[in-house]
Amino acid sequence: MKLQNIKQINKKEKLEALYKDYDNRIREIRQLTTLYHRNVGFIQSYLTILATLAIYVYVKDIKFFNDALKGEHHLEIIFILSFLTSFIFFLHSTMLDTLYMLMSNGKYVVVIEKRINRILSNPILGWENKVIPFILGDKWWIVNGFIRPQFLVFIYTSILFIFSIISLCFFSYKYTGNYSIIYIAITTFVSLFQLWQWIKLIFVGDKFLKNSILNLFNFEKLQKWDTDIIKYIIPPITIILGFFIFFIASLKTNTFLPSKDHLFALIAIPSIWIGDLFILPLLNLKIYNLLRIYNISFLKKISIIMIIISFSIMSYIHYLWTQDNYTGFMDIKKGELSFAGWWHLIFSSIELGAIFVVIYFYLKNYKQNNKFLKKNFIVFSKYLLIFTSISIIDFLMRPILFLEFKYNINIISNLHFYIQELSKQFYQSYTEFFPFVLSVILFLIVKYRQT
Repeated sequence: MKLQNIKQINKKEKLEALYKDYDNRIREIRQLTTLYHRNVGFIQSYLTILATLAIYVYVKDIKFFNDALKGEHHLEIIFILSFLTSFIFFLHSTMLDTLYMLMSNGKYVVVIEKRINRILSNPILGWENKVIPFILGDKWWIVNGFIRPQFLVFIYTSILFIFSIISLCFFSYKYTGNYSIIYIAITTFVSLFQLWQWIKLIFVGDKFLKNSILNLFNFEKLQKWDTDIIKYIIPPITIILGFFIFFIASLKTNTFLPSKDHLFALIAIPSIWIGDLFILPLLNLKIYNLLRIYNISFLKKISIIMIIISFSIMSYIHYLWTQDNYTGFMDIKKGELSFAGWWHLIFSSIELGAIFVVIYFYLKNYKQNNKFLKKNFIVFSKYLLIFTSISIIDFLMRPILFLEFKYNINIISNLHFYIQELSKQFYQSYTEFFPFVLSVILFLIVKYRQT
């Protein structure tokens, strides 16, 4: 009898503790729900006002901004735009933080409800562990024409967010000169990252919280989750810091399409709009996979040396480009690099330096029986071979530009002119094939060593 009383007392104490915890979580969920809706309202109001002001300034004839078109006030405007954009990202991040805490508390309430039901041997509590999963589940988000309101809030808030960012980027494009190229690139990347994080929180974060909290933080199960975010960032940041900046710069200088004044427009260089846009992000991902297995301190030392070497090589190559008789989006004036040209010099130097570092580490460690190194390096060498082979397409397109835009000669009816010009171009620029030849040699050596 005494033992039964002790059990009853323990049961009562457990229930009291659980009910108290349950009450605290429910109270916090209510507060967070109010805060979340308030944050969404703030974001919608702020974005609407911001977009309206941008349109108003663009339409009205204001002296300050008219002076900006002449090259004045660029730094002041870019500073204001950076502050306004940062505040957008802050509001959006606050909303995500509130939503995350709301989801965390909800998952923990599920644990409490299940414990109470287990003690009472009767499922009397079921709001968070039964009703909410049904209401917010991903299987029944639309029934007989009814769309769940949360989905509509996500869509319209995203539209407002994207529209405001586009408005600010267009504003910068018009009034801040070359500063706009960097601003648009950074803003675009952060905006995409914010939207991606929102989508991931809804579809992946919910499952992660459920897995971790419902399993009472079983760290063995948590180890199965992928915590490496860098590999997800590398492809988009490669595109934005590479092709996207070149694209914006070519639009600002009217060198996106070829003309008689600028033959080497962006669209006329396949190694950029094919290589930098599609192949290079995958190549950088393989570079990251290979370099992360090495010691960081030693990696920094060798990377600095390799980037210095690559910068010297790329500087000489870019200098040669400025000395020919033809201009393009990287050298609008003969003998001078444009903004895109200087950016390409820096970007390509870093890329080439990273490639040198990977090759150096492979040659240094190839005798080790490291299957991960060998497997990833063979894929790396394939991507490198594909990337450098696009220079052949560049070479084949060059005579077309000369004949069609410079001399108005149709190559289809005058194929012999094309062949003559091709031979001439090969004699003048055969050194441009060195990277491709070296990539072929590297690929063959790797294949031979593996067999």
